[in-house]
Amino acid sequence: MPTLKLFKKSHSKSNASQEHPAPDVPANDKEDVPRPITTTSDDAVPEYSDSLKEAWAAAHRDLPKAQGAEKLLNTIGNVQGALTLSPGQLTVVDTLATPAKALMDTTKFADSIHKGVNAFMEAVPPLMKALDEVGNIHPFIKVAVLAFKAVYTLEKKRRENDKRILALYVEMKDTMEVLLSLRGIADPDQIAPDGKSIRGRMQKLCEDVAQDIDKCAEVCDTYISRKILIKIFAGPIWEGRLVEFVDVFTKRRGEFEFAMALHTTAGVDAANLKLETVDKRTAEISQKMDAMRQLFEEFVTPQQKVLTAKMEAMGGYSVLEDEQAMKELASAESALSTGSGPESRSGGGRAFNFVELQQEINADPKDAIEKNSEFFNRKFDIQKREIVDEITRAFNRGGDRVILAILEGPHDRIVDPDIYEMWKEMRWRGSVKAQRFVLALRDHYIDKAAGDSGSITGPDSWALKYINLGRMRSILEAFDDDASGFVTVNEVNSLAQSRPLRWSLPHWIAYWAIGWQMTCTAYCVKIEEIFDAMISLSSEVLPENKQAINKYVDAIWRPVTIFVQSIEREEGSEELRSKFEPHVTAEESRLRRNFEVLNYRIDSSDTVRVISGEGRLETTLFPMFYLALKRDLEKISLARKYVLSEDELSENSTAILPIGDVAWDRMASLKGIFKQQNLEARDQFEVFAKGLYNTASTPGAFHQLQDLSEPIPCREEIIPDPDSIPLSILHNPLKKRHEIDFAAYDPPELTLSPAEGAHPLLGVYYGFIYDGKSPSDPMMKFTLGKGDDEDTFVASGTHYRGGWYKDYKITGNWGSPLEDGKIPVEFKIAYSANYQSNTELKGLFDPEENSLRGTMAMQFRRMTGEFVFKRDPDFVRLYPAPCVMNARKRWEFATTLVLDRVRQRAWSTKRILQRIRDGKRFVELALRQYLGRTYGWDEMAELLNLLNCLYEADIRFYGSLVYIHLEKTTIFDSIVCNNCFTIPEGSRIICLDCRNETTLVNLCSEPECVNCTIKFHIPGRKPHLPTHGMFKVHRFVFLRDMARVGGEAKSSLEFARRHFAYIGVEEGPECAHCKTVVSPPCWFCSDCQEETYICDDCEYRGLAFGEKHTKMHTVVRVFERGEEKERLTEERLQFLEDKLGRMEETLVEVRQTLAILVEKSGAPSRSEPVANGDVLAG
Repeated sequence: MPTLKLFKKSHSKSNASQEHPAPDVPANDKEDVPRPITTTSDDAVPEYSDSLKEAWAAAHRDLPKAQGAEKLLNTIGNVQGALTLSPGQLTVVDTLATPAKALMDTTKFADSIHKGVNAFMEAVPPLMKALDEVGNIHPFIKVAVLAFKAVYTLEKKRRENDKRILALYVEMKDTMEVLLSLRGIADPDQIAPDGKSIRGRMQKLCEDVAQDIDKCAEVCDTYISRKILIKIFAGPIWEGRLVEFVDVFTKRRGEFEFAMALHTTAGVDAANLKLETVDKRTAEISQKMDAMRQLFEEFVTPQQKVLTAKMEAMGGYSVLEDEQAMKELASAESALSTGSGPESRSGGGRAFNFVELQQEINADPKDAIEKNSEFFNRKFDIQKREIVDEITRAFNRGGDRVILAILEGPHDRIVDPDIYEMWKEMRWRGSVKAQRFVLALRDHYIDKAAGDSGSITGPDSWALKYINLGRMRSILEAFDDDASGFVTVNEVNSLAQSRPLRWSLPHWIAYWAIGWQMTCTAYCVKIEEIFDAMISLSSEVLPENKQAINKYVDAIWRPVTIFVQSIEREEGSEELRSKFEPHVTAEESRLRRNFEVLNYRIDSSDTVRVISGEGRLETTLFPMFYLALKRDLEKISLARKYVLSEDELSENSTAILPIGDVAWDRMASLKGIFKQQNLEARDQFEVFAKGLYNTASTPGAFHQLQDLSEPIPCREEIIPDPDSIPLSILHNPLKKRHEIDFAAYDPPELTLSPAEGAHPLLGVYYGFIYDGKSPSDPMMKFTLGKGDDEDTFVASGTHYRGGWYKDYKITGNWGSPLEDGKIPVEFKIAYSANYQSNTELKGLFDPEENSLRGTMAMQFRRMTGEFVFKRDPDFVRLYPAPCVMNARKRWEFATTLVLDRVRQRAWSTKRILQRIRDGKRFVELALRQYLGRTYGWDEMAELLNLLNCLYEADIRFYGSLVYIHLEKTTIFDSIVCNNCFTIPEGSRIICLDCRNETTLVNLCSEPECVNCTIKFHIPGRKPHLPTHGMFKVHRFVFLRDMARVGGEAKSSLEFARRHFAYIGVEEGPECAHCKTVVSPPCWFCSDCQEETYICDDCEYRGLAFGEKHTKMHTVVRVFERGEEKERLTEERLQFLEDKLGRMEETLVEVRQTLAILVEKSGAPSRSEPVANGDVLAG
């Protein structure tokens, strides 16, 4: 082929430059201009042709916008299309175009991914259908297709889709689309030129792709589960990990294309084909990764943007080291992440932990992914199994029509033959009004069943009785899943294909007409029985478990019952229940299997959707509640025999609540649909799903529904036997029973010196860690033993600190002795329950003193101090803090130590009694600390002195008494007294007159709280008065029983008031204990069969309890109504006085404002103040 010459020969440079002037290039850029490439002729001088001048100039202009680059490429493309260049000449054009082309490719990829993200959820279903068809021809691709389907289904079930994750899934989708090319290869055993079949080449590759899809989904799932704060502070690290999958899937797509090209392109040399695509693929990966990083910045969620702005306003990334700032950010994140249902999470939330948050932010993504791996794989397996089961059901289900490729109308896409005939006959298009569809369906089945005889017969004749106008709403909801008011062909097919095997469509419709409601009713009864059993068992569990179980039942009862009490119930007949029983049993087995795969752990509402599977939430909500509660009932039954971990049931309270969260999300979605249809949501929720969401959607409705009747005792067969329950159902190890720690006084094996032949450092130590002028915690005691390596030591023990026993481990090492004989030591105290208190210590061991001294640092608390450990507990018990040590303190210490040892050897009674008094006082102050009661300055100094002077054995012994007391005493730690703001201990008082729909007035039993007046800063709310009716309980009252107990107390109070009004105060009844005549205010028992009155003093001191009147009884506080009216009058007068005072302040402000206006206007001011009348007149 003749080649167009681009350059002219010239023997003179000047002539060349005149004939072909150089392109316009800025002077400062001339050095960067590449030299023209010489021709092969020795005397040829290269020059630009006229056709390349424009391309050359454009290539060296600045390209601030993508549009400019696009024009450049168009120009170059036109030139290249018009010319045929030699290889050397083509290099010039490629060199000039590379920067602009890279920019354009990145922009192109970003636009492509952006469009793919927006269309991902709609584009995947037809792709999966096409892949299924290819899979029928080439079964070896099914492993990759199944993994891709599972990823898509999991993403579809997420409450919110993160576009950053969808961007990766678009790459995954593009890789899977390549497999559609296999449709052109009919024979999977076709041999390529290299001697391999398509099956042999692709099978291993598809398995590898399935693993890549699995791994990508695992990383994405871990990333999604991270807190927003982690995504902000550790975002670049995580995004880098995610972007790696762009490389993975782009390479996999290239491998697919190469493998199939060998079987579809004749005469292509495989090696050359491979080499041609390497460079292209490498450039594509780089550009895609750049595009993906840009899109990650664009796809940041609104919540993350809000939190990022707040973080930057607080000082940027420096807040990571500020505990208070991070706590504020965590609170903001919690508010942003709150679900739509305020009722759904009434408890179970975790408290802010600064150290834990820092560790999560600084953690390597690899560790987080590995930690999440097992749980995700369980979810992924559930999803894949659900897909396989659905394929199996579709294969085994008979009677469905075969959809032909050529369609005459929308009816040809309907799989059920009956609905197909009806749809065709009615000449409906793609959708029809739901009400019209149900009426036509009923008439169609009735006509078909009647036939020529006119009588309804056949195996499904019983079902036709329930396809009627009275059940039309339920049937309509079954077909119209999105509550749009229309039934589409897809919705018809979805319901028809979801029917159980060997069930006809009328049978399935009858289930939705009445069977679903009957099933829900049965599960509601079972759930109520489980709650009855839990409350019954709460009084039988070990004391160590009582508090946790009480809190757990109260945390989950309301979120579950708000739906259980709302739905309209339908018992149905036994015969009718038998019609639906196989399906109900199969569904419960499926859900139970999914729960067991996940070990009954539910970390989010997305996991609930995985367990639930496809279909309407209304069908699985109550079975899921039932199965989760049944497992927790088994754990509560174990609590009668074993001491459970505190986290065991708190974990389950948060595991059950996400099920309720999904229901709240469903309700919010329905509310939006009703709003779009201009329907009143409240009216719709009254009838939708038989009123399932009615109570939750109506403020205050739950309070009105509470049952005031006595609960029915639970059946014994419901309560499982603890001996028949495997301990493997527990997520945490068992704990030891709390007993009085008499072992604290056992003598140690080593006292003042280590074992013979051991290093002098090893042995028993007593001492303190000081954070200032006083110890930070009570005395410690540990025994250092030899470690595994040379010059190392270890120890372990239990330390009573912060009101609780804390297990710890000590690891450390010693160095070579110094010149003075002292040995440098470094060790760490690590607490298993609270790594926030982990302490690093550095110091010296003095063999002459047998002492360890040095400095300590708590890294996470940013606290430093000193420590002193000796083998003699009396020495460190009386030793002052090192920072205050001086000559005077040293002398006082020496004299005190000598005197104490003299008394100790003489068995001084005074010393022994003082030690006992100190221990008892420590118990009192420790209990006050637990209950949140404030200390005075004197009491604080007293506590610090006790921490310093009590032996480690005393702390352990009296600390165990604190444990025992807390276990035997009812602690109402879910509430605080509205007057003194402490946790009520032993009893709880609730005001009957201040109760409303959301809050209660709670008081402790202290006289100053019982007789207090509480004003609320809420407009229109009356204050609490001591004359109000109140009732007092010494037991834990569950929310389920609160309305009933309060109602009984109110009736008892009315009786006692009438009694006093009838007999008069002078002839009042006697106190049940002290036998003195009582008069209001006093207490009256609501549960005793005989009339039992108790005076204030005996009730406060708990002296009236006996065989008849026990702590399980409720007492009411009796006050005469007259005194209450008198007190209310005083309150009204005070209110009027306050109002008048505010009016006077307002008038003063008005006078001041007018004076300023007069002064600005220039009018003469008055020498006398403006009177009120003048102000009003002006």
